[in-house]
Amino acid sequence: MGRTNPKQIPVPDFTWKIATVLEPGQSLSDIDANTQVIALITPNRRPPAGKTGPVQLPGGETRQVANWEHWPNWRVNVNYLEEITGYDFFSDLPQEIQQVIQADDSSELTLPLQSKP
Repeated sequence: MGRTNPKQIPVPDFTWKIATVLEPGQSLSDIDANTQVIALITPNRRPPAGKTGPVQLPGGETRQVANWEHWPNWRVNVNYLEEITGYDFFSDLPQEIQQVIQADDSSELTLPLQSKP
């Protein structure tokens, strides 16, 4: 935790999220090595003036960010998030599937599109 807010509540320096892209009705049993997983880590603070610049991520990696508001700039792989958080994500999946989907941080994003009535 990097700081506290005016009510003395700890505020983390970074927030993270993992999204597993499934079609409606799919479940854990439908996840395979081709399932798209998107992992992000973002600074939990205001961007610098101009919204560009280097950012030191947890674990020591420095990332040059051209636009803080462009969320793909903050994409990482699940293995990285496991390393910095100590969590074991996707532990209910077979190891061979975990190894593939947790290592990906650069595949083309192909989110399903649904039309709404």
